[in-house]
Amino acid sequence: MSTTSEDSPSDSSSERERPATPLATPTQTPPAGRIARSAMFRSLRYRNARLFFTGLAISNVGTWLQLTAMSLLVYRITGEATAVGITVALQFLPMLLLGAWAGAVADGVDRRKMAILTQSGLAAQALLLGVLDLSGVVNLGIVYVLSLVLGVVNAFDNPARRALVTELVDAPDIPNATSLNTAVMTGSRIFGPALAAALVSLVGTGWCFMFNGITFSAIIVSLVMIRPAEMFRMPRRPKGGKPVREALGWISGRNDMVVVFVTLVIISTFAFNQQVVLPKLADRKWGSDDAFGFVLAVMSVGSLIGSLLTARFQRVTHRWMMNSAVVLALSGFGLAWAPNLWVAFAWAVPMGIGGAGFIAGANAITQQEAPSDMRSRLMALQAVAFLGSTPIGGPITGVIADTVSAEWALAYGSVITLATVGWAIWFSRRRVVGHAGAMHATRDQLDDHIDTIQAAPSSNGTLELVVSRPEVGERDVLDVGELRPGVGLVGDNYVTRGSRETDDGSAHPEAELNIMSARSLAAVSDDRTRWPLAGDQLIVDIDLSTENLPAGTRLQVGGAVIEVTAKPHNGCAKFAQRFGQDAARWVNSRKDLRLRGINAIVVEAGEVRPGDTITKL
Repeated sequence: MSTTSEDSPSDSSSERERPATPLATPTQTPPAGRIARSAMFRSLRYRNARLFFTGLAISNVGTWLQLTAMSLLVYRITGEATAVGITVALQFLPMLLLGAWAGAVADGVDRRKMAILTQSGLAAQALLLGVLDLSGVVNLGIVYVLSLVLGVVNAFDNPARRALVTELVDAPDIPNATSLNTAVMTGSRIFGPALAAALVSLVGTGWCFMFNGITFSAIIVSLVMIRPAEMFRMPRRPKGGKPVREALGWISGRNDMVVVFVTLVIISTFAFNQQVVLPKLADRKWGSDDAFGFVLAVMSVGSLIGSLLTARFQRVTHRWMMNSAVVLALSGFGLAWAPNLWVAFAWAVPMGIGGAGFIAGANAITQQEAPSDMRSRLMALQAVAFLGSTPIGGPITGVIADTVSAEWALAYGSVITLATVGWAIWFSRRRVVGHAGAMHATRDQLDDHIDTIQAAPSSNGTLELVVSRPEVGERDVLDVGELRPGVGLVGDNYVTRGSRETDDGSAHPEAELNIMSARSLAAVSDDRTRWPLAGDQLIVDIDLSTENLPAGTRLQVGGAVIEVTAKPHNGCAKFAQRFGQDAARWVNSRKDLRLRGINAIVVEAGEVRPGDTITKL
């Protein structure tokens, strides 16, 4: 049957491979923090995405039904929060031990087929637990063993399934698809825990496990029905090398990603253990342990809201992620000392919003920044950071609940979260201002990027950054910039700083705009937060060579039109101070490639935004 444009936005009928992007962000990246003009659910226009999210939504209702029932089962067997913490820890210990390696495996195989295999394994685990519970032979040891089995399968399922999401939509829609994936995962928690609270009292925990096993058929059928020809395949990781070390090296070289992963590790270790402490809070303060499921369901309403709010952004920012963490922390204090169930419901909603906004933000930032052939590994490392930390935080939370109080078992995570956000803000500001200690690339390392630079698109390029220089030494990274003839970038000091090359010291008429290739900058510094230090107003992904853009060439950039001038753009002493002598010599070494960039004038005024397409006229 032929595929209409409604079923798939692409006109291609053959399987497509999305080229690896050498930059830190996918092509045609929308501006940071700007609300999308298109629908919040724009990823659902892809048939494969609709199938996947439908199956996932059904299956995850069952998953949360089982997770809630397991916590209640263990708490009823032992009456101890510590035992619940151990159960949760066993579910996520394999992620800590195997997650990074499993991500490397997922980067080298067909992710759809791998997801079918792992989802089938999860279904078998749920059905076995249900049979053992219904037959009356289940005990704490059996629950521990099957929790560990669940964790092993999940360690391989998580990176494959999450990376598969990015192959169901085109590059500009990856952040939206990632956030919708989080929304589906968290939205399922609305029904799963509430359903568990109702079913456990009616039919017991065994049927909850059986129901979960049956719901896996939805996601398995959806995966089978996905059309490979309509997928946006990412390049497979070449065999050999040290894939996990490569991914860790990429993170450590990006200060912005260091912030994402460090905050994710700390906050998820200590602030996401509600399954451990809520059964005890519900039993002691809110009527019965069954109330745990209802509180978790209400919290999931907030989680759905937080995920959908994140999905509205075409490009998610660190500010959103940190603000969400603050909301999570403050709500944790309120929930811990809620005197009754209704007050607990009131605090559970913002806690869900903050938690989901934080996690969805971390997911989206990692997906939108990750090189395509490294995405599974990075998502696996993120899963290790988030889920793999539970074996540490879960038992600690359980011990605090049993020895100190259930209230402080929840609230101590809020204290640590606020401290972590404070560190992230301090670290980010310190790294932007204090760049003197940054590592500089060698000439050999720089030359390794020449092929990548020459592979830049000749037209239909992308505007990556818009940077204003209001005063000497100051940089403002803009979400929206206005270009104006004779002025250049409005708010920049082009006019006021003048030029030593003009007789009267006025601004050079052929240098209203300084423009540099993002690929050249990526060679000079793989830390994107330092790119504004180059001193160029526009950072672009397009071939700037003299052959492609001779003087006089006009370019449509967003709503503006600019013209390339004959004035050469050369590196200066400040460039050498910031990026090293090798980099300063290198950017001036290939005049034909214009590694340092170009100068341009504004022909037609208009607004420009990161993510705008650059087209030769």
